[in-house]
Amino acid sequence: MNIAIAGIVEFNPKTGGTERVSATLAENLKQHGHTVFFVAAAKAKFAGDYTPVAEQIILPCPNIHCCEENIQRFSQFITEKKISVVLNQFGNAADFSNLCCEVKKRTGTKLISAIHTDPAYEMKLYKADISPLQIQSPFIRKVKLALKNMFPFKLRRTMKQYSAMYRRLYCESDAVALLSDFYIPVFRKITAIDDTSKLVAIPNPLSFHIEKNENFPKEKQILWIGRFDSLTKRPERLVQIWSLIEKNNPDWKLLFLGDGDCKPDVENLVKRLQLKNVTFEGFADPVSQYKKSAIICMTSTFEGMPMVLLEAMQFGAVPVAFDSFESIHDIIEDGKNGYLIKPFDLKQYAACLEMLMNDSEKRHSISRNAANSLTDIFDAEMITKKWITLFENILL
Repeated sequence: MNIAIAGIVEFNPKTGGTERVSATLAENLKQHGHTVFFVAAAKAKFAGDYTPVAEQIILPCPNIHCCEENIQRFSQFITEKKISVVLNQFGNAADFSNLCCEVKKRTGTKLISAIHTDPAYEMKLYKADISPLQIQSPFIRKVKLALKNMFPFKLRRTMKQYSAMYRRLYCESDAVALLSDFYIPVFRKITAIDDTSKLVAIPNPLSFHIEKNENFPKEKQILWIGRFDSLTKRPERLVQIWSLIEKNNPDWKLLFLGDGDCKPDVENLVKRLQLKNVTFEGFADPVSQYKKSAIICMTSTFEGMPMVLLEAMQFGAVPVAFDSFESIHDIIEDGKNGYLIKPFDLKQYAACLEMLMNDSEKRHSISRNAANSLTDIFDAEMITKKWITLFENILL
């Protein structure tokens, strides 16, 4: 079977979770005897050197995805490589999904559209608190948020737009893949569809193979990894949390890995708060930090199926995250293999971190549970077989 995995940016596994998941899936599909290609709309803005795990083309027009030039090049590639199935990894992006749907119409190839995020992410963004990186004054932030909630005209318009977009995606795709069973009722509520026969839930696979009961010596280090943006990932929340606990825990340090537009602003916030034990390392291979970090923190407003948590937990890092998206309950069982914090209670988050930092026995117990809790759901081989079954079913 010849399969094209398509996305908005090149499939560099160092730049993001969707790209890393796609690379892992491609490698596993190839091991099962299938041929895989990557089709990307643009080069990544923040990326280092890498070797793609499959042949990859970059479409000619990076800014307007569904244009005639891209449709022709994508369709030509489908024909040249005799591709049977296109897996659109950005089903939540209207312009790119329209491109994939047009290519399907011209070539007759089958199309699976995957939504690698929370289907209700735009609604959650609208309701979330406003970043101090955007507005420094706490009073003005509260007033602006209150006004949005009092007059939710934009939210209603957004919900209407996404309902139409997802309904079209569902109608024109041969299947729509969500990351969790928890997202199926979310998708149904947004779209108001009755027939869910084309919906399937397939989680992200684990990225690494680690021997059972393998131990990794931990340092007193808390880790955050991700794209620096002040809308979704919200690294500044962890800086605010850290400011509440750093003084009482001088032997602990906080490390940020990643890059993005708001990174300079986050670094400036660290300076304004006069924090000392905070380090920024930009893009780097995270494995060495997974191995030695005792705690992995996530401060996002929402996620789809966060690979950072899964990967860090494989290496025994204790996960702490906001209970702000449905699929987090596939990953963390609160108090057993990690901790869930009420959105977006920074004081509760700080108290949880300080408890873990000061209770090594509890930290080690949760660490063991974290490392041993993932294989039943996120095993890469099992998930690859689910994808192959889906491909085969839509080709019948």
